[in-house]
Amino acid sequence: MKRTLGMILPALLLAALMLPAGSEASARRASAVPYGQPCMGYGAPVQKVNLNSAMESLRAYFSKRGMEVEMIRHNNRFIRADIYKDGMKVDRILLDISTGRMRSLY
Repeated sequence: MKRTLGMILPALLLAALMLPAGSEASARRASAVPYGQPCMGYGAPVQKVNLNSAMESLRAYFSKRGMEVEMIRHNNRFIRADIYKDGMKVDRILLDISTGRMRSLY
């Protein structure tokens, strides 16, 4: 009995030390977008998608989740946008127009 307790107790203490503290866990921000999440309904488009249709798809994707999108900047392939929920910024994303994939920049 003593031998079993002597092996279990250190293992429990080690496991408790490995758990994140409450303030640390709450300080982490959850992304509004799972990594690599597609938003435009396609994986690899056959035709080039223009900026307006990409932004429409992005807004439609986030409006279903109760969020708003504000484009920060874009180039030929990428759109950088801020995501807001209830007027508060919750994420900044990068959308790859050529593949339809987006990821959080935080």
